[in-house]
Amino acid sequence: MANIIVAGVGGQGVLLATDVIAAAAVSAGFDAKKSEVHGVAQRGGSVVSHVRYAEKVHSPLCVPGQVDLLIAFERLEALRSAHFVKKDGVIIVNNREIEPIQFLDEPKPYPTGVEDFLEKKNFEVLRIDASDLAKKAGDVRAANVVVLGLASRILDIDERHWTQGLSQILPAKILELNKKAFAKGREAFPL
Repeated sequence: MANIIVAGVGGQGVLLATDVIAAAAVSAGFDAKKSEVHGVAQRGGSVVSHVRYAEKVHSPLCVPGQVDLLIAFERLEALRSAHFVKKDGVIIVNNREIEPIQFLDEPKPYPTGVEDFLEKKNFEVLRIDASDLAKKAGDVRAANVVVLGLASRILDIDERHWTQGLSQILPAKILELNKKAFAKGREAFPL
């Protein structure tokens, strides 16, 4: 069983990543449920989705303190959703900084030390420069799939099912590029 939260801001591909995780889990024979629980899918707005998979899943919503893996496409979004992660849970943090919408009217310095704060809470924090790796794969917009590549090393779903999930969700014209991005994420950490 896995409880996963994917968090980011509108335009980062949170919902696409959620769809790929669920499709990979179903391909592997699990029951999977997903839900966007808050936020608006507008550029710059906070977006959070939950994914759960197991032999049988009754609810798509994760309970605070029970999440195995938090995938954060942006640093502050990791902080916003950290209360869901269980002790010794894993948080993948893309090192991307996007100024919160609230800062547009009244600029403030971007908070520092997010990852250090999370590590002090006994979470395993994996930092990744997904944008750079996606650029190396061919398109910076595939950063979300780079992060999924790293997540695939943590979750109990075989790589072939991830490939099936990508093939099922992504349009054919960008599939090969995203497979390269996924591979970059898998290679990012020697877990």
